[in-house]
Amino acid sequence: MAAQHWLDLLRLDLVCRTTIIVFSTLYLLALIAFLTGTFGWLGQERDPLSGVFLLPLGLPWIILVDLVSESAKPWFAAIVPVLNLLALVLICRWVRSLRQK
Repeated sequence: MAAQHWLDLLRLDLVCRTTIIVFSTLYLLALIAFLTGTFGWLGQERDPLSGVFLLPLGLPWIILVDLVSESAKPWFAAIVPVLNLLALVLICRWVRSLRQK
């Protein structure tokens, strides 16, 4: 029974780490695409839709974008996925602490 409990903890830890790594990677790539399109880095043309990949990563918080001023909206959309990343980390820590009791 102890071996099964250890295996469950190992699986949970693997799922949490994988989820956090995948989300972080997707966020980093979307942020690079946003910055590249916004400022025209690396010889790219400026693209007003460069932040579109940040929108699904920022749900449900992105719905609050109407509360932000017009000039801050792109930066709000760029920062909001950090809340989801923080939530993932906290949920994984909480579940791990519940499992260890």
